[in-house]
Amino acid sequence: MPLLKEKDQQAVRERFAKELKNPVKINFFFSREDTSEETRITGELMDEIGGLSEGKLDVESIEGKDSERARRLRVDKMPALVIYGDGDERQHPVFWPTRGPRIRHTLAHTNHSIERLSRGAAGCAGRESTRDR
Repeated sequence: MPLLKEKDQQAVRERFAKELKNPVKINFFFSREDTSEETRITGELMDEIGGLSEGKLDVESIEGKDSERARRLRVDKMPALVIYGDGDERQHPVFWPTRGPRIRHTLAHTNHSIERLSRGAAGCAGRESTRDR
């Protein structure tokens, strides 16, 4: 069952059709030990918005901070979202999915970064990486 209402799905589709110029990659790092509803919802939401992007978003869920990619991207805390454009892992904002009712806030920041990275701009300037937290 989708998390977004049909009207919200349509709004995301339209916005992405208008704003996404180039492909964007989203890595969702999680731990199987974290069974919180917020982590589950974040993963499902990323998959859902990926499906609304007409192939412009490539969403991948990666289990474990000890994975090769987590080490390469220096993700040391989870859950985390790593978003980068045009296959360039060197410049990426890292977000912690917000707990509780603030999940919409996380989605708004995520969508903003997706759109900026798709246009070749830097992600969400000023955001901390997981290594700084």
